Amino acid sequence: MSEEKPYGSVATQEKPTSPPAEAPASRSSRAVLLAAGVAGLVLAVFAYILFGTGGDPEASLLVVVPPVASPAAPPPADAEGASTTQPADAEGRNPFTPLLVEAPPKPAEPAPAPSASQAPGAPVVETVTITVVSVKGDTVSAKVGAEKFTDLQVGDTFGTSFQVYAIFNESCAGFLYGDDSFALCENSSVSLAKG
Repeated sequence: MSEEKPYGSVATQEKPTSPPAEAPASRSSRAVLLAAGVAGLVLAVFAYILFGTGGDPEASLLVVVPPVASPAAPPPADAEGASTTQPADAEGRNPFTPLLVEAPPKPAEPAPAPSASQAPGAPVVETVTITVVSVKGDTVSAKVGAEKFTDLQVGDTFGTSFQVYAIFNESCAGFLYGDDSFALCENSSVSLAKG
């Protein structure tokens, strides 16, 4: 006779199994491969920066040979006899110094002074000077150059192109000269370009 279990017969079931955990060795090998790939990429970029050809496929074929000083050949000289090269020392040459050094430019010779027969380069601008001599009440006295005009009132034109447009502050007057307007007080003057 078989023994019965109180709850009936229960089929034995296998416990569900989880997928096998990755071995630590495979995880570390992935990290090593990733680190090697990054290091290779950094080295490739560094090599390109250091030895990059800049798009010239033939530039990678160039071989840099340091200059060798030849005791038999003197360095070339410019017209003034100064050497245009720097001497090479026994330890080698600084790669950042130029092989040829240009001679400094000759100073420019000063331009000859114009003679009395030559006309000056800039045109001479003629000016006219106006001076307020006095202001009395509603009249003003003024000089244009050496010519004196007295008893001028607002609206008067004098000295060909001057006009009085105002008298103010008991000692000042306003004048027009072409498109220019200006004010002068007693004993003051201004020079204007002739129009």
